[in-house]
Amino acid sequence: MQVDRRILADLAVNDAATFASLVATAKAALPTDVNAPKATA
Repeated sequence: MQVDRRILADLAVNDAATFASLVATAKAALPTDVNAPKATA
């Protein structure tokens, strides 16, 4: 699925729930960054 910046901007302004869903889907598709610093609690 490909969405250009214009569509993303429109969704962010006019349909926040759909935009948030797309962001969650994109984040889930990213590989784990093994070089990222570990979060400390």
